[in-house]
Amino acid sequence: MADNESAALEEAGDKDNSDELSALTNEVVSGVESITKTLSKLGANEPQYNWEDITDNFTEAASELKLGELVHDNIFGLFEAMSAIEMMDPKMDAGMLCNKAKKVLQFEPAVKAGLVRIKDLTPKELIGIMDELIACLITWLDGHSLVQTVFTCLYMHNPFIIEDPCLKPLKTRLREEPNCDLDTVKSQVKEYEAVLARLKFYKSFYLTLVALEKSEGSGVASGKQSLSTALSLIEPIRKTVELGVQPISTGDNRQGSIMGFEPLVNQRLLPPSFPRYTAIFGRNQAIDYTEEMVKRFLHICDVVNYASLHIVIDFVSEFSKKRPCVLTRSYLQLLVWRNNNLLGRAETIRDAIKAFNSPPSIAEKSSLSANPKASDLADSFINRAFRPVKSIIHALGHNRARQRDKLAHLLEEFAALQDEADKVDAQLHTLLIKVEPQRQHFACFGSWVLYHTLNIMIQYLLSGFELELYSPHEYHYVFWYLDFLFGWHMTCLNRAEKLLQAQETALELIIVLLAIEGFEMQNKTRKPADKFGSEQTRYERRFMPFQAVDTPQPMYYAHYKEYSNLSKMNASQNTDLFVMASNSFQQAKSIFEVVNNVHSEVALLLKVTKTNLVVTKLAAGGHKHDSKIPPEFDFQCHRAFPIIKLK
Repeated sequence: MADNESAALEEAGDKDNSDELSALTNEVVSGVESITKTLSKLGANEPQYNWEDITDNFTEAASELKLGELVHDNIFGLFEAMSAIEMMDPKMDAGMLCNKAKKVLQFEPAVKAGLVRIKDLTPKELIGIMDELIACLITWLDGHSLVQTVFTCLYMHNPFIIEDPCLKPLKTRLREEPNCDLDTVKSQVKEYEAVLARLKFYKSFYLTLVALEKSEGSGVASGKQSLSTALSLIEPIRKTVELGVQPISTGDNRQGSIMGFEPLVNQRLLPPSFPRYTAIFGRNQAIDYTEEMVKRFLHICDVVNYASLHIVIDFVSEFSKKRPCVLTRSYLQLLVWRNNNLLGRAETIRDAIKAFNSPPSIAEKSSLSANPKASDLADSFINRAFRPVKSIIHALGHNRARQRDKLAHLLEEFAALQDEADKVDAQLHTLLIKVEPQRQHFACFGSWVLYHTLNIMIQYLLSGFELELYSPHEYHYVFWYLDFLFGWHMTCLNRAEKLLQAQETALELIIVLLAIEGFEMQNKTRKPADKFGSEQTRYERRFMPFQAVDTPQPMYYAHYKEYSNLSKMNASQNTDLFVMASNSFQQAKSIFEVVNNVHSEVALLLKVTKTNLVVTKLAAGGHKHDSKIPPEFDFQCHRAFPIIKLK
């Protein structure tokens, strides 16, 4: 009797577990079904192509050429001709290498051969394909070629022939196997939940991109909501990475591929060059990158809350320092430029100039505001300033290396704008003194242009430290030129009655300059031999872009030599320079401690200042005086101001 009761209880427990799993299974299936239907509605229709075979026409035209003869046309020059020569040549065409004896199939032939399936995929295969595709996408966003990353996934070549990639395996395996083992079903439910989490993530992320592209920034609120949903799904995805099929490593320690991925499928589409192996991100690494990318998207949504041009430029500049991917940089530009207007407003530049120094010609309740000629002059200048300002924000949207080149070209635009600003200021001053003799309009628009010009020049030089372009023997004249530019920067801001953080940064420059001069007097700075190029040549090369600017006037090599000679003559011994540097570091430390909470970068400068204060005190006391080893400049703490280390 007891045995019968026990058996009955067991049977009832199994039935309860079965009912619970069945309910959970139906919930997961319904979720996947709903998500898949939504995603299918978002998809585009299959494009139609009208291909035409030109083989015979091409062969006939080529037969008219003699051996060694090249075609020259306005759209087919020497570059295209050389590319044609290099194509299909194993020594010059990367697409002809690395294939060896392996036969690489395109998508449709691979499907026909049974190497790639387009239906009845198992959950493990679905998870593996989704995760591998994310890894390929992230590798592309990291700067690699599209054909060597995303399009190594064969499913991307023609997604329209894929038959129900998620619904069929779920329906058949969950609803047609009611009598399977409970432990097996539990493990399968975890796999199906992992598929569902990935589909939900793709949906949320896709909806985010669609929302952020809406005009006037109207989709930012819904975009942030979708991003929050996507961010909450990252952890479930991370915990289930191991459930998907994993690539098998090859004998040469390279990561292998899974079904649907072929690293060599686009080898013939590579440009003629030496073949370069692209290492695809690991799946966990790709998920970490994706999480950071989603957080960066949430961050760029905040730009719509700002109405000031100068704040927006600072926002874009600070965001660029984080080295974000091209996708987030591009969407930041979309949010900043709405309907081809900065922040969606036509008056943004006018408001920025008002906030900077409020010129009488555009100030409220000014006597010039009712003068039609003055209004025309001011409007003409503001319209003229639109393109250079737009170019600044566009330049800051590039990666750090490309950004530096763009900044160099920007100086030419701002030099022309500076000339126009000076002319407009002079004309407006003439009009102003007729009605208000006690007021002046000199250098109003000009100061605003000069402020941005100096910012570009300073950013150009500082980025050289970040990109590790300077050698230690060049630090002296680079910091010297930066000191000169920050002096102008302070004057410009003082003139506009907006003394910002430039004073503290300029002080840091002077201190580092003094310390470097002390090491030079101790002959601890190694300089290259003149046969590899003179110091003057290197100096002129470093500051060549500044030649396009008249204000501030370019500082030539003769000015630098005059300064450095006078500096060394004024110091009776090198220890004097270290004492001066130590005192200045102490002064900078006091200033930074007062404003430590104003800006995150101040904390980094404070750390550099405290460390260098100790180092210069030691150097002033004769520490390592007899050592011939040059000091080390460590830029790990701050990208432009180094921590000095005595050797």
